[in-house]
Amino acid sequence: MTNGWYSLYHVASGLALDVSGEDDASTMVFHPNTQASLQRWLVQNHGGGAWSIQNANGRFLSFPMANGVPSPTLGSTVLCSEMQHPWMIIPDSTPGSFRLWVPNTMLVADALNPTATTTAGLYMYTPERTQTWRFIAAV
Repeated sequence: MTNGWYSLYHVASGLALDVSGEDDASTMVFHPNTQASLQRWLVQNHGGGAWSIQNANGRFLSFPMANGVPSPTLGSTVLCSEMQHPWMIIPDSTPGSFRLWVPNTMLVADALNPTATTTAGLYMYTPERTQTWRFIAAV
């Protein structure tokens, strides 16, 4: 993985990670559209396994806060915010696919039973492919 602009595709469904145009914060999987800016993500390595994932809208892929502190919890929604939170992007056993881990947890980003507009959330790691993402260079 190198720094750059990508579209993120949920491997199990083929749907793209998208930001809601209604609130610029909610994330979901949606039908891929290579022209959609809300499906474009700037991925940057900050060293030590930490990556930032920033949408074309300027907001970062994130998770909820509690009392001003990042609070990733099981089942919480993956969202976009102005706060930059690190992610670990770990290659999966399937070539070309990755998992988005919340550092120091067993939580990964996923879209359970995905159909268009399924909300992306944080779930406990399982070895199944349903929790993997493909990063395709955006044009």
